[in-house]
Amino acid sequence: MKPTIKYLHNGVYQYATVKDIGDIDKLATVVKTDLVGAINSILGNVPDNYQDIIDDLKTQLEEIASSGMNNQQIADMEQAITTVQGQISTELNNKLTAMNEAFDVKFSGITTKYDADVIALNNEMTGVKENLGATEADLTAVEGRLSTAELNVTDVTQTVDTVKGELLTKVETTDFNLLEATVTQQGTSIGQNAEAIALKASQESLDLTTGRITDAEASIVVNANAIKSTVKKSELKGELEGLDIYAPNIMNNTMDWYEWDATIPAKAYKLIETYQHTIIQEQLGFGGYFEDIVTGLVIGETYTASVWGKSNVSTSKPVFVVNGVSHMMENVNGDGFLGTNWQRFKVSFVATDSDVIIGFSTTGSVDGNITNFAGGKLETGSLNTGWRPNDGDANVRVATAESTIIQQADQISQIVSKQTEVDGTVSQQRTEINQMADAIELQATQITDAEGRLSASEASLTLQADEIAMKVEQTDVDLSIGNIKLDSRNHVLNSNFLRGFDDWTNVSNDYSIIEIGLKKYARISRNGLYSNLISSMSTNKIFVKKNDKLLIGCDIIVDGVAGYDIQKPFMVEFFDINDVRVDYKEYNIADFGVTLASRVEERLTTNITIDRDDVAKMCVKLTLYRNGIVSYSNISVQKGDIGTGGWTPAPEDNQMIQASLKSEIIQTADLIALKADKSVVDGLSGDFTQMSADLIIANDSITANVGEMTRIDGVVTQHGLDITATARELSTKMTSLQVEDLLSGKDYATQSELKQTSDSIILSVGNVVDVVTGIDSRLKNAESAITEDAITNTVMGTTKFSAKLAEYAKGDELSNYATTEELSGVKNTADLTKKAIEDLDLTPYVTSTQIAQLEDSITNKVSQSGGVNMLKNSIGWNGVDFWNIVTGSPITTQTPQLDTFGFGSGWHKKHGTTATKITQTVSLPIAGTYTISFKMNKNTETIVAGKYSECGIYVDNLPFYGKGTGSGITSGFEDFSLTFTTTKLTADISIVIGELAEATISGVMLNLGSFQLQWTSHSTEIYNTNVRVDINGVQVMGNRNGKRTVINTEEFAGYENNEKVFTVNGDTTEVKKLKAEKQFAMAPITIITIDNANYSGWAFI
Repeated sequence: MKPTIKYLHNGVYQYATVKDIGDIDKLATVVKTDLVGAINSILGNVPDNYQDIIDDLKTQLEEIASSGMNNQQIADMEQAITTVQGQISTELNNKLTAMNEAFDVKFSGITTKYDADVIALNNEMTGVKENLGATEADLTAVEGRLSTAELNVTDVTQTVDTVKGELLTKVETTDFNLLEATVTQQGTSIGQNAEAIALKASQESLDLTTGRITDAEASIVVNANAIKSTVKKSELKGELEGLDIYAPNIMNNTMDWYEWDATIPAKAYKLIETYQHTIIQEQLGFGGYFEDIVTGLVIGETYTASVWGKSNVSTSKPVFVVNGVSHMMENVNGDGFLGTNWQRFKVSFVATDSDVIIGFSTTGSVDGNITNFAGGKLETGSLNTGWRPNDGDANVRVATAESTIIQQADQISQIVSKQTEVDGTVSQQRTEINQMADAIELQATQITDAEGRLSASEASLTLQADEIAMKVEQTDVDLSIGNIKLDSRNHVLNSNFLRGFDDWTNVSNDYSIIEIGLKKYARISRNGLYSNLISSMSTNKIFVKKNDKLLIGCDIIVDGVAGYDIQKPFMVEFFDINDVRVDYKEYNIADFGVTLASRVEERLTTNITIDRDDVAKMCVKLTLYRNGIVSYSNISVQKGDIGTGGWTPAPEDNQMIQASLKSEIIQTADLIALKADKSVVDGLSGDFTQMSADLIIANDSITANVGEMTRIDGVVTQHGLDITATARELSTKMTSLQVEDLLSGKDYATQSELKQTSDSIILSVGNVVDVVTGIDSRLKNAESAITEDAITNTVMGTTKFSAKLAEYAKGDELSNYATTEELSGVKNTADLTKKAIEDLDLTPYVTSTQIAQLEDSITNKVSQSGGVNMLKNSIGWNGVDFWNIVTGSPITTQTPQLDTFGFGSGWHKKHGTTATKITQTVSLPIAGTYTISFKMNKNTETIVAGKYSECGIYVDNLPFYGKGTGSGITSGFEDFSLTFTTTKLTADISIVIGELAEATISGVMLNLGSFQLQWTSHSTEIYNTNVRVDINGVQVMGNRNGKRTVINTEEFAGYENNEKVFTVNGDTTEVKKLKAEKQFAMAPITIITIDNANYSGWAFI
């Protein structure tokens, strides 16, 4: 009998129906009459032979698993692989094409604008030079007139032109100053007609001693439409001779106060008049004076400042201001008051800074007082000698300045311009203000031509009722390399060793890759040889032909020049089409015209012309013939026309930059937009950099974008950062894309994105590495995936199999359930995450790890003890434990400032004491890349020949890292970090402070990897002021009297004043003093105290 579903109701069993289960209208099935029919309507019509179908599929799977794929399946798989390969290749080619097209568009746009800027700048500079030439000619004519002028004559003329209806009144005077040897001609004129009134005043002067010619003119023109006022001054200055008998003047430009800045321009200005052939500066009241910067003073040395001065009152005193501190000055009689006649005042002082801001001012001056100074001087020592100009002052200067104000009914315009030529450097500055009814516009421009290098800057500000716009732009051009034509690429692959020794051939085993700062070098170190044994490595072979001109260069660092005995850094080899060497050329350091200094980088450059018919290829071979420590980087070979006559470009020309910088600010009622752009083109190498940054602050959002695109040595790189912030969401996105030289065809891309709201944080990271090379990897992965399980999964994932299974259930009625693919994806993600965590190598740092995996989460726990610093006692908390003293007597210091860094202690040496060097040999967990970092405050350095003041760190035989001898002091505590790669399992770390330096070094940290980590102690150490725990034991320190308790493998002891007061060794306890309050027991005797009315003492029991 078949089983039947029944239920008990009122003592009677009833047959169950759908209606008995619930509301039949709510049943979402096709059949609603009985439970079996309803269930079958959900599953669909199950065929009678469904079990046979499943068994047949299982048999097919077993056959495939045992015998492999048939020919059709193999062909399908190969076709799928080919399709994938084609898709990836097409995708990469499209990406490369798009990047290069974008690069070409940007490069073309920048170079086009650059060429236009060059033409405009050249045209404007030509106009400036022509104007200065005309000014010089006019001033020369003035010199001729004044040289033959009738002296001390006043002439008044009045002319009436009845035809033109004009009235002209003119007054001229000519004066000769015997004391100053100057001729001055002044004139005024008034012209009046029916349409306008013109007023003009002029003054021409000639200094017969210096040859200085000055022409000043002011004019006002009034007509019905506008009022125009103009002030113009031109000057030609020559050299003043015969004053070199006096001590040198340390101040610059005191003959005319050129490039001195007025603290308050309305209260301090220069006159046309001179005293003792020097321009007079005038100061009104108190607070306004001229100041300049003096550099190179020796701290502790005595200096004397002097100046001519006078005033319209006798109640004020002259002072010499040094960095805001006033030094009272006196005349030769010891009087410190200014008078109405010129006097020479002086003051001596001791320099406390090497670079100072100085000036001449007054004390006791009030409004209405007028003070004049001329001929300032600063000299070494306490004596005051006669005035003379600074030896570096410009000898020849042509200058013209003009200011104009034009007033109309609807606009006021103010224009100020200045053109100067100083010893061959031509410059023009111009400012303009336009005030209208609806806007105010301000603009400032400057162009400079310094020995063929043009620089242009422009700034503008526009104010309107609804907007403020600010803009700054700068363009730099070097004309000295305009005739150089190169093919704008470096033909040396992997020239900066970013990919190790890839693309280099015949690399000797004693070369290694090191990193100094952010730059990689190929380094070779060898000593002890008495004959030549060449170690070398060669670049890729470069195709060349006869008459090709090549520019070859490289960066080189030599550690210990004295040990570099055969100074031949590289050779150039030439090959025929069959790679047979047919010629070579060796180069000595002397060929490059440089002088090597230890651990100082030099750029070596040379050029060569191919002169053989059989040469088809060439390469550069780096060489070490015998002994030395040499590091190479940035090797380059460029082709092109590099001039005639064996001309070799200077090293700085190899990095010649044509730059354009621009910044802009726009402000309206509802937003502020800031934008900055910079484009840089290397005119020789073709390297290109474009950077841009935008910040938009609106009333509902803040958006920031930063972008950079570069092409350096053939590698095109793009970086981007986008930040968007609203009241509801913060989004940050960073992308990086790099395509190496198309010959190598490698592509790298990464992207990370963070979105944060009030209730969620979403982080996504994507990474694509080496796409072209990755094709082979993906194909291999596909091939390796052809396993029994993979075939099973493939068959089960086919459309036919899925369709067959779909006959047993309706998909739309299972839509709310997770699919098998979704569940598999979750599991795969969890497995990958778990494997990634398991693959993390935390063994050097942690004591335990734990991973808990649930259906919906993976939790990782790490328990850590101690720090990750591989150096023991790295900051000297425990004296010199674990360190070997090489020289000196190292001391440690504990200061509040070190506490603020989280260190508390550090290594210190005073100036003038014996040089200190301590070394620690560190065991490394693996051969690989490590980073050492530290903080250093080098506050004193003295330079004495043959003695050292270097402060920093040595790692094995790598170059010294820190502040070397003669490199100056730090600005307080500065951070230093060095990343290096080693093939050994030990490293010798040395801390060095030179004899003639005073410095503190702390926070010394050695960690695995290429990133600097925050300082921690060694994993076996706990150090602070009172407790010191390391592998040697435990020490607890007292605050005074040298008290400490020591626990280690040899003793448990206490000390006071470095004297042992108790110790426990094995079964013996020794004490210096012992105090018992009530009793002392040592079997079989017990000693107790007795203190009562009858007895006081001990009782032995």
